[in-house]
Amino acid sequence: MNAHPILKWLALPAVILLLTACADQPTAPATDTLLMAGAEGPMSASANAAQHTQADVFTHPSQGPSVQVSDAVATLVSHDNGARVTFQTRDLAPGHAHTLWWVVINAPENCAASPCTAGEVLFNDEVVEANVAYGDGSVVGGSGKATFAAHFSTGPVPGGWFASEFTNPRGAEIHLIMMDHGPAIPGLVSSQISTLRGGCTDESVPAAFPPVAHADGVPGPNPCRLVQMAILEQ
Repeated sequence: MNAHPILKWLALPAVILLLTACADQPTAPATDTLLMAGAEGPMSASANAAQHTQADVFTHPSQGPSVQVSDAVATLVSHDNGARVTFQTRDLAPGHAHTLWWVVINAPENCAASPCTAGEVLFNDEVVEANVAYGDGSVVGGSGKATFAAHFSTGPVPGGWFASEFTNPRGAEIHLIMMDHGPAIPGLVSSQISTLRGGCTDESVPAAFPPVAHADGVPGPNPCRLVQMAILEQ
């Protein structure tokens, strides 16, 4: 299956954890990405019912040419009071701690590109009404398969990097990114599966991330990296 545009979000040179340089793909224009993936669009919509959106999962461009992860899918179910995301994937490193991060962009129409770029989220968050927060985490088993899920209610974003609240669940653009924190470290696992910094070396956290991200968690010896992503456009 052809690769979809991948959010340039984290494609800013060393700046991008939830992003790094994105290589142009032969079948899709490169995009910065805090989370990148091909979105298939809304599956259903109703004024009174939940709205469903699915997107393919791709390897993160910081790890080389981005390719689709087979038998993996990201799902967004949104309603007036919030949204639930599910990231069902495979090909993760067995025994490694992983965290899922979500980027909500309440006003994607204010972005200069579609999907929105990492630069707009990191440096123009007030205009595009964006925020970034922790979603879920776990140590992956021997199969390399895992499912991550999180629910976000409208209103203030707990642990969010920026000030914007979650105000547009039915129209927001949602980017999901998977971070590999390296092998589980005795005594640090809790931090590795619940924070951005848990178990990671200083060099593993992009300089462009805000101070709150750099201070989130107990550092460690592992070189952490972004490994997968998906973009859900409603």
